[in-house]
Amino acid sequence: MPESQDDTRAFRVTHNRGFQGFVIAGAITIGDTIEEIPISRGVVQEGFESFNYVCMAYPVIAFSNSTAMEICLYRPGFETVKDDASGLLQWWHWCQKREVRWRKAADFVAQQKAIDDVVEGVRYVSDERIRAFLASEYRRVANLPELAVPEGELYRRRLIEKAERLEHVE
Repeated sequence: MPESQDDTRAFRVTHNRGFQGFVIAGAITIGDTIEEIPISRGVVQEGFESFNYVCMAYPVIAFSNSTAMEICLYRPGFETVKDDASGLLQWWHWCQKREVRWRKAADFVAQQKAIDDVVEGVRYVSDERIRAFLASEYRRVANLPELAVPEGELYRRRLIEKAERLEHVE
């Protein structure tokens, strides 16, 4: 990724699913996280931190953990670039230096989708800085000139509502 793209942000989105306990009556855990990861000289600084497993002593007890991880590159005005980084092979593939092919977001709908793609599947964004950044991006899109017409008011209000939901999380 060329260094001149200072407005690019990188996020690691992790979806964890787990099970522990008796085979028919165990506890299921679900956890989703999103965290910003550094970009240095156009290179995403990423690490491998998880592994999936299943352990079972049938019919009595079972344990499992499943982690799906994506790296999302976000740049205002462009489509979000996503890549699976879940397993060791995918992580190794991700760590290889390669050029990102940015595609311009065609319109305000595509720009909103690019923001939505960063948090897709995440129920709760706990990092206040990430929430503030994403809210500011929804507001940026809401203030685009193409939405400053009466026909764009409904869409504009929806974008502002998304921003407010992110800003007012308790």
